Amino acid sequence: MQKSHYEDLYDNQDTLWWYKGMRLINTTLLNKYFSQKRGLKILDAGCGAGAALGYLSQYGETIGVDISDEALKFARKRGKVKKADIANLPFKDNSFDLVFCYGVLYHVWVKDERKALDEFYRVLKKGGTLLLEEPAYDWFMGNEDMISFGKHRFTASELKILLKECSFKTLRSTYINSILFPLGIVKRLPEIIGLRPRRPVSDIFEMSGIINFIFLKILQLESKLLKYINFPFGMSVICIARKNEEPKTAKK
Repeated sequence: MQKSHYEDLYDNQDTLWWYKGMRLINTTLLNKYFSQKRGLKILDAGCGAGAALGYLSQYGETIGVDISDEALKFARKRGKVKKADIANLPFKDNSFDLVFCYGVLYHVWVKDERKALDEFYRVLKKGGTLLLEEPAYDWFMGNEDMISFGKHRFTASELKILLKECSFKTLRSTYINSILFPLGIVKRLPEIIGLRPRRPVSDIFEMSGIINFIFLKILQLESKLLKYINFPFGMSVICIARKNEEPKTAKK
């Protein structure tokens, strides 16, 4: 991700519809599994500019890790952070109740998604929970993915297979940012069908106040619907998975 983009991310985390909407969706999902639990040990794996550190702290003690010094410069303003590679975490086995990994595996610097998931499994306590979100559908690659150095967008089935291969049990899988997905397709259609080349530029912050308000209301509605249903498509996919209580079988 380009350095200037981290500053944009930090400056807009409290006002932009996407961040505020994702916060609502994430807390809706987390409350289902941790509604009566506090005092958890939480790892934000690939914390970026620290957007999630604040609201994750309501569930317990949170630490974020990232490999980017530029990202950590902003993230440490929001919470405790450490420089580390998610594929080589500097924590003991069975350290965390929750690992939160949001839009990280798809980046070019994650060379092996399975190695990262194996590390999440290792540092989670028995019965611990992983919340994993990734951008959805390779064909939906756009300018934002270029500026974020994204290499691959996932389907729900891909993530569930990866989780199973790494001994996780998937509890829930759903697409999110689904109501706005058709509008996203229309916006990216020239890039999707090859009429316009993808460029490393971002226009996510260039929205009027009324559009920002409307999009946030749509994600508020989506967060309420997620209490009852899963979405069959969307701009992103979320999996909630659990570390098995039984010892992990050695890989052959």
